[in-house]
This record gives sequence, C-alpha cells and structure tokens, in this order.
Amino acid sequence: MKRSFDRDQILPAFKCDLEELEALVQQLLKFFEGGDPHISIHIDFPGEDLEFNSFEELRSYTRLPNVVTKFRLGIYDWKTGVNRHCSLSLSWSDAAKANAVSDNVSWNAGIIGIIKDFAVRNRRWYGGLRRWMVFVMVMVIGYLPSVTKGVLANTSFAVAWVLTLALLCLILTLGWERVFPGATLAIRNEPSWLRRYQAEITALGALVSAVAALLAAWWAWRK
Repeated sequence: MKRSFDRDQILPAFKCDLEELEALVQQLLKFFEGGDPHISIHIDFPGEDLEFNSFEELRSYTRLPNVVTKFRLGIYDWKTGVNRHCSLSLSWSDAAKANAVSDNVSWNAGIIGIIKDFAVRNRRWYGGLRRWMVFVMVMVIGYLPSVTKGVLANTSFAVAWVLTLALLCLILTLGWERVFPGATLAIRNEPSWLRRYQAEITALGALVSAVAALLAAWWAWRK
C-alpha cells in the first residue's frame, strides 16, 4: 500500500525576478536530497504553453516579455518508488498557491514554509486583496443611492458613482489578473513606468472616485 499527503497553501500576491526564483529552487532542492529531482517551469500565454527544464534554458529564450503573470514552477522526484513533488502556481481564483505532495507530513510542511516565507518577503502592497473583497465594495457602492434620497440628483456624486462602479466592474470581469496578478515574474527590467505601476494607478483611480462619491453623498445629505 502507498500513502501520500497533499497540502495546499494560498499565498499573498508577490513579485520576484529570475534570480530570486532560482534561489528559492536551490532551497527547495535540499528537501530532495537522495532523490532524482527535475525542475519544470511553465509559462502560459493565450493558446500557447512554454515549458523550460532549467533557468539557463529559460534565459536563452529571448522571445519572452519583460514580465509574465501566468507561470508555474514544479519540482518532481523521479526516483523509482518515490512519490514527492512540490509546485508554486496560481489557484482557480488567480491567487498564488503552494502545493506539496509526499508520504511525509513534515516534508510537506517544510516545503510549504519555505515557499510561504518567499512569498511574504516579496509580497506586493495588495498582497491580501481578494476578488470577493472588490465584489463587496461594488455591492456597497451600488446600494449607496438607495439609502441617500435624491443623491443621484447631485451631478458630482452621479459622475463619481458611475465611474467607480464602472472601474470596479471592469477590474472584476476583464482585468483582475492584469491589474492585481497573484504572482509576477520579472524576466528582465520593465522599461515602461506605466506598466510597472499599473496596479497602483488603477487602485488610486478607484479610491479617488470612491472618496469623491462618498463626499458628494455626504454633501447632498447635509442639504
């Protein structure tokens, strides 16, 4: 009989470069001593999946963009009779996720701990933000006019309210993984200032619109 344990851990959103990811792999490989570990790095694009078996192979492929947000790192032990592997990937909800499978609970816990520490060190400012939180914001902002009589008659509020809802709905339906990616791998330095700070600019726009809507509602209520 063979028995194995499977453990998952949702991680905060993070960003790293190739050197940092390679250092993580070197840490993880220590858990595979005595085995026959193999590395697999998948990078996904619409209609295309690239797989690299080493960082040297990845670096030599010059057609990659500066930054990728859909990738998967896996380490598999191919030694006969051994069933253990780990991965760093995206979950179904586009959140970063660590996974470890083996016949040893302590081995899984050690792997998960290393990957979690790595994500926390490279955590992005929106690391704890989840899609459901933005959905709740949409519901609250959408319900706001019904609790403040005549507030939509205020042009400032109406404009801010519509812009905020439109921006948040657009993020939820079309651009969540683009604006707030769960995992970001920098292949090389991103020259575009706008692309480097895309998440910050979008979040600031939503915040300004929301604050404007609340202030306009408060002003209309005072009248």
